[in-house]
Amino acid sequence: MNNIPHLRPYNFLLYQNYPNPFNSSTHIFFQIYKGGDVSLEIYNLNGQLVKSLINKKHKEGRYDIIWNGSDENGHLVASGIYFCQFKVNGKVRINKLTLIR
Repeated sequence: MNNIPHLRPYNFLLYQNYPNPFNSSTHIFFQIYKGGDVSLEIYNLNGQLVKSLINKKHKEGRYDIIWNGSDENGHLVASGIYFCQFKVNGKVRINKLTLIR
């Protein structure tokens, strides 16, 4: 008999974006099992912040955020590899996104 409870990693999930690679926009899906402070940011290969998509409290639930391949100023970014950093209550997950223009 197994008495070990099922634990969700960090109480949240970050799914791979779809489509990936993408051209004009991509969906970023995540799930939170316990509400709290949430940030979702896109970084380039140099570790520079490209776009902050979310930075606020969220309730538990499933979410779908669309990134249109633009930076903080609304300019379209170049083709390349980017990283999506998802943070909930200080815990972090990162996925790789590929943009092809």
